[in-house]
Amino acid sequence: MSDSLAASLREQLRQSGVSEGQRVTVALSGGVDSVVLLHLTGRVAAQLGLQLSAIHVNHQLQTQAAAWVAFCQRVCDGMRIPLSVVTLRLERAGGESLEAVARAGRYDAFDAFETDCLLLAQHADDQAETILLQLLRGAGVAGLAAMPARQARNGKVWLRPFLTCARREIESYARQNGLQWVEDPSNANCDFDRNFLRHRIMPQLLERFPAALETLGRTARHMAEARQLLDAHAAQAGCVQDTALALDCWRSLALEQQRNVLRYWLTQQGVRAPSERRLQEIFRQLLQSRPDSQPKVDLGRGLSLRRYRAKAWVVEQHAPMPPGLQLSWSGESRLELPERAGSLHFTSAEGSGLCARQLQGKAVTIRFRRGGERLRLAHAGPGKSLQHWFQERGIPPWQRDRIPLIYADDVLVWVAGLGAAAAYAAAAGEAGVEITYATACSRYLSGCRQA
Repeated sequence: MSDSLAASLREQLRQSGVSEGQRVTVALSGGVDSVVLLHLTGRVAAQLGLQLSAIHVNHQLQTQAAAWVAFCQRVCDGMRIPLSVVTLRLERAGGESLEAVARAGRYDAFDAFETDCLLLAQHADDQAETILLQLLRGAGVAGLAAMPARQARNGKVWLRPFLTCARREIESYARQNGLQWVEDPSNANCDFDRNFLRHRIMPQLLERFPAALETLGRTARHMAEARQLLDAHAAQAGCVQDTALALDCWRSLALEQQRNVLRYWLTQQGVRAPSERRLQEIFRQLLQSRPDSQPKVDLGRGLSLRRYRAKAWVVEQHAPMPPGLQLSWSGESRLELPERAGSLHFTSAEGSGLCARQLQGKAVTIRFRRGGERLRLAHAGPGKSLQHWFQERGIPPWQRDRIPLIYADDVLVWVAGLGAAAAYAAAAGEAGVEITYATACSRYLSGCRQA
């Protein structure tokens, strides 16, 4: 069995495009599943020339959390595999379960970790339990697709090589190879829905239907195929434009298509599937509120749905910029802005950007809106207020107070999304400073957020 598991892992890595020299990371909880995956990947990585590491997420939810960190470190030291430990501070909001909050925090940590391929140890029993939970929650096609065996996420491949492997096979491998692991005592608590299914329901199902793991896994694969078709249909509707939902296009669809496109768009923006109640609230705000209103719907995890003119965005909620905030620029090529407001990039240019000669001897500072600012753009006629320019350019209101403004002494000379003031723009042949503004999600002045 050891050889068949290793051969399966090698083939799945190959199909995922993982090749020699690339970084592979195992999500290590300390449980038997992840310890077996780490041990198995250590064998395969040596054969394929991969850079192997592990990541352990400490949720700080159990009194044994520190002991589990120490155990994972000993396991990795014994296998000579580097380990990274991420410690979370979890906060529940909006009625979310602690399990959901922990999972979201764990996945955020995985998203932020730099690797080419992340391996997760969920297996066939986990998949079957997930499908049953989703059925009991009234989930649709996306929920019943359960956990994908392979997915591209945040620039890396997430791979679950054990999804067709039963828990008993994994435990058998661990015993054969003399592996040690830790047991989470909460896994025995049947107050949790998943544990209730695992300990009370699944044994009876398997007694009556011995092939239940395989058939439920097959259902998940069928649902995944159906979801791909629905996503393709939603994309073809043409209502999703960059990160925004074009509402005129969306309203023209039949109700079933509207629901499908809305779910697809929210998923693309990193929003977990909303409850039926929240989905109805989104529909009401998008379909029934006045065209000139700017509704806001809380989506959880610091996200909200916002509408401006004929488009809707998923927006990361931010605290207001500190009053009077001011940064100095002293010739750096890159300047990070506070409060996740993005960054400014400065490059030398000829005949474009700000005139370098005009900036000499002046204090160049970056500020944010305080009210009353005006700007006359090059070749744009008279000066206008920033509020006027922002409305004219269709920049959503929630972005305006976070847009960086550049001053030379106390003169406003450049605004992100608008450009240079006429009096400070580099003329043909003049040395200039070209400035590029990147938001926190590396897109230019849109409603996007970092996923």
